[in-house]
Amino acid sequence: MNVSRRRVLQASLAASAVAALPALPSGPAAAAPPHARFERAEHEPDLSLGTRPRVAEVPSLFAEFQYKYNLYENMLTDFIDRPLFNDPSIRPATATYNTAESYFRDIAIARTYGFDGTGSLAVPSIALWDQVNGYLQAEPDRAPGHHEYPQFAFAGFTAFSTTDRHYVQARSVLQTALASPFSPRIAGRIPIATYNSGYVKLDVMEQFLTALRDEFGDTFAVVGQLVIDWADQVAYEADGGWSAAVRQKYADRIADLLAVYDGIQLEMPWPVWRLDYRSEAEFGAYDDHLSELVVEALARPENAGKLLCGQVRQGYENHFTMVTHGEFGTGRMRETLDRLVKLNPDMVFFFEWNEFNENTMIQPSVRNSLALQRLIKYYASIFTGTDPEPNEGDDITVPPLVLTHREEVKVGEKLEFELLNVPDTTTAASYTARLVLHDLSGRVVRDFGTETFDRARLRAVTFTVPSEWVSDLSVLVPRLTVTDSSGAPLEHHDLQHVRILPTTSSNYTTTRQSLRDILRPTSMSFDVTATADGRYRLVGEVTADEPLATLEVTDHGREFHAADPTGTYDLVDTVLIKGAPSSRSSRWENIRVEVTGAPGWEFHADRALYVKAIQRTGDVVTASAYVWLNRTAWFITVPEDRSPDARVSLTIGTEAHDFALADLVELGAHAQLFADGTGRDARCDWTVHRRQPDTPVHLGTPSAEIDVTLASAHTHPVFQLRAITVSGKIVRSAPIMPSRPVRSEPVPVISESTGAVVRAMVPRDSVPRLGYRLDEPRAGAALLAPANRPQHHAQLGGGLIYDEPFYVPTPVTGGFSHVPTWVTEDGRPALSFHTEQSWANFPIDTFPRGAFTLTMDVKPTLVDQRYVLFRHFSSILGSITLYVDTDGELVLGFGDKQTNTHVFRSGLVVPAMVWSTIRLSYDLRAFEFVVGTTRQTVQTPTPLQALYAKPAVFGGHVKVEFGLPAGAAYFQGFLGRLQIDHTAGTVRR
Repeated sequence: MNVSRRRVLQASLAASAVAALPALPSGPAAAAPPHARFERAEHEPDLSLGTRPRVAEVPSLFAEFQYKYNLYENMLTDFIDRPLFNDPSIRPATATYNTAESYFRDIAIARTYGFDGTGSLAVPSIALWDQVNGYLQAEPDRAPGHHEYPQFAFAGFTAFSTTDRHYVQARSVLQTALASPFSPRIAGRIPIATYNSGYVKLDVMEQFLTALRDEFGDTFAVVGQLVIDWADQVAYEADGGWSAAVRQKYADRIADLLAVYDGIQLEMPWPVWRLDYRSEAEFGAYDDHLSELVVEALARPENAGKLLCGQVRQGYENHFTMVTHGEFGTGRMRETLDRLVKLNPDMVFFFEWNEFNENTMIQPSVRNSLALQRLIKYYASIFTGTDPEPNEGDDITVPPLVLTHREEVKVGEKLEFELLNVPDTTTAASYTARLVLHDLSGRVVRDFGTETFDRARLRAVTFTVPSEWVSDLSVLVPRLTVTDSSGAPLEHHDLQHVRILPTTSSNYTTTRQSLRDILRPTSMSFDVTATADGRYRLVGEVTADEPLATLEVTDHGREFHAADPTGTYDLVDTVLIKGAPSSRSSRWENIRVEVTGAPGWEFHADRALYVKAIQRTGDVVTASAYVWLNRTAWFITVPEDRSPDARVSLTIGTEAHDFALADLVELGAHAQLFADGTGRDARCDWTVHRRQPDTPVHLGTPSAEIDVTLASAHTHPVFQLRAITVSGKIVRSAPIMPSRPVRSEPVPVISESTGAVVRAMVPRDSVPRLGYRLDEPRAGAALLAPANRPQHHAQLGGGLIYDEPFYVPTPVTGGFSHVPTWVTEDGRPALSFHTEQSWANFPIDTFPRGAFTLTMDVKPTLVDQRYVLFRHFSSILGSITLYVDTDGELVLGFGDKQTNTHVFRSGLVVPAMVWSTIRLSYDLRAFEFVVGTTRQTVQTPTPLQALYAKPAVFGGHVKVEFGLPAGAAYFQGFLGRLQIDHTAGTVRR
């Protein structure tokens, strides 16, 4: 099926290499010779189309859309990517999920992929389905040849009835689809893909489909999802295959599915977790068993006319939950498509077009560029039997090569660089490519040598370097030299750099740079100068031969400042603050915002969907805000010269709180609690926002410049100038790091290349050491991290939103404050935890997945009762649970990467009613417990690591999981010190 060849140059990453990596020196000695120490793999598949007889004359190809996303919404605050063709100028005056203009632009882009349409989860998102069908009905000339595919999603569908919402909505969808000229047909029937159908009992689904067929006849074809049981996935991984009995089980399951549904839906790989943080795609059971079983079943006479539907995803990187199914360059998508080509399916849908919450999107984006468009278009040509061709307007002298890699990597993870030739011709023609990595000084770090590609062959070459081998570097800069169609060299020094982070990473997406989509400006310059007051002057300009959409500066990969033709956000002479309300009960609330002492202040909704009906009278703004268990926010700008005298007041419902803006500017964070005693409690977290809050409207000119002086939120900022044209071309400057770390220190990490614990040299002041301020009541319900770590500011109470510890699944008693109070206890500042349930919530990656030292001073007031001290835990999943048992013993529970639970009893007692210093350290080999002056060390047989990075919480919660027994209470008492260090120091053995 696939032709894969792998060879390793210079050094293997197998177990034999482990002994060579007990420790790494710092400085230049850490770097191996530039031609050494990397792994090389190549992939060149056989893409001749399979011979299975199709039902469809031509396979239907479409992308699943989330119509709640659009091309105009603000994506900068919550998301880590945005649509490449984002255009704020088409935002409607009244907020809505979508508009006709955005919809028609999106489906026009989708057509360039070779898609014959788009689809959506019409059940249950029937309102959005009806909306886009209304657009098509109103303006059919804007969608020539377009098909709108309905899809059915199922949740909680355990019994059939004619009043169930699934059935009611499915009837409505079919009525609309059958009447629409835009509905697709395969053999005269509307094909309908499904979501979660594999988890609905077949007898329930049979009743559902029979009722629809009785009404609508043979006019539609619903395909059923083939689900592989978790136990069989585990068995395949453990045993390297399936027994004859398991194979027969799935032969029977396929037959049962086809007896009920009108076809079968395959998502080929399942996720497996090995050494990598990212799950890998496991195709083995499909290659060995399932593909053959499906083809055999479809060939039987009783299954004539049944459809084969393939489902494709390019990855899943949810930066809110940190659940990550790796993209591996374009590998996950390519390997799925390679196999579908051999199955010759009737229908293929791509999951998903524009899901920015989970970063599954294939839509052109700032990170994806047009790379996936080019790749999918090529595979579409194979499915449809047409010749591949360039994009309209392509400079075909530039090779059709795509470079893909991550923008940031945590030490211990793999640095991967994929070179992919995407054919645009059937005529053989060779070119060469040479990728070299440099450090910020221009020194060569790795030279991967010269590769030769044939423009007519799909071929990927991937280079892998263990990041612990270059861990003393903060930034790597790729440079690529290719030969054009005449053999002349083309130098690319305008590629995205890679940031190497010692202990954390919150972005596991990849950046894909198609050489044909890189802008070659007529002029470009960028310079950064540190100023005496700790800020940075950023001066840059770009001139191109086509109109620019944006010119912006990024800092550590996030949009920091942008040229704005409207001047909506003046970040130079104003203070920009962000307010973010949250609550466990979702509802619209009337809010009132007043800023006194600061004429000229402005109010802006972050996303207008959640802050509506904004009215202003003098210094008072009123609005309707959706306060819930997800992200709502607004921004306030205050003239900088007025900020010392300004006070900000917020009213939610009938309760009002205010604060001095000068205090917020000094501290960096402040939070207010709105506790009305009815269980409808809410909070608002305020922060100083030190980056671009929204994407400006398009510049529309061929040249633009930036000249601003701003403060960075980072000790060592990494600035880059980036320009994007209206046509979607991107150019990036070389990174500038105006201040660099000068000292290194060893940190134990787990190498994802070998599984061994190694000591990597990393920049010392890049390692988080988070001593929280317990002496600052001006922060209200916020708990302050060090000033240079604003991303780690914590909440007193809080943790209410999506996947935080007190998100909906976690039971909480309502009607009172969960916020500990600021007190002085025994002459020292402290926090008092003296309600039944109170806690402090810490953001993702505050507590690391690697080595750590957790230190706290506590004075417990519970006696003879089990209680929680600290958990690395969201509402689901985590790692450590540190608790005190009924006899006073300090106990640690640890949930590892395989979700196994380990319990370590320290033998140390935490006394009640007196202060104790508690310290827990882990160097990935042993835990060290300290209570007062007594210590105990406990070895771990293997390095333990959490499955995912998650938030953390002090004082709770009490979910019975990962070592915490039933009957535990929240901590009650006083907290006088809390420190979280992302290193273990020296654990005594």
